[in-house]
Amino acid sequence: MTSYTVRPESLADVPAIDALLQRVFPTGYQAQLVTDLWGNPASWEPGISLVAHSATEVSPELAGYVLLSRCWVGSWPALALATLAVHPNHRGRGVGTTLVHQALELAGKLAQETNAPTSVIVLGDPAYYCRFGFRPAAHSGVRAYIDGMTPAELAQNLQALNLTPDYPPLAGEVTWPAEYRLDQGDDL
Repeated sequence: MTSYTVRPESLADVPAIDALLQRVFPTGYQAQLVTDLWGNPASWEPGISLVAHSATEVSPELAGYVLLSRCWVGSWPALALATLAVHPNHRGRGVGTTLVHQALELAGKLAQETNAPTSVIVLGDPAYYCRFGFRPAAHSGVRAYIDGMTPAELAQNLQALNLTPDYPPLAGEVTWPAEYRLDQGDDL
């Protein structure tokens, strides 16, 4: 059985992260997104994006990667879980689940330190992300507009997780950083 070591990403991981993203997402969009986010301190949240390495195999390849970046819900800062990648050779072994759990734990600690309402937004498969506590974002009043996605697709796949239960969930329109290159129907 393979075990994994998970830790915050570092500059030394950049080539391996890029290689993993290119392999898992052949369009190149995710790899470029991560590169662009790293270059913008206003979008980047250091210390909560994680890499996973096999603890038993000697390989320069990453087993997985998860990125959380800054976004906004209404006028409140939030986090976007946007890019979860697991190497095909390591799928079905809990790598993605471990990465998301640990990233959300770190984000929750950050939220406690700042003592401000914080939510994490994800655009992904509800059947996968519900295990982490994500719920349809529309239920708490979170909405988004992305060119090329129908309102029904967004309602089904846009999910939110409130990391600060002492505060009500954030509500309002999601604004992603410009690095996401999403046409959100505005001039951001």
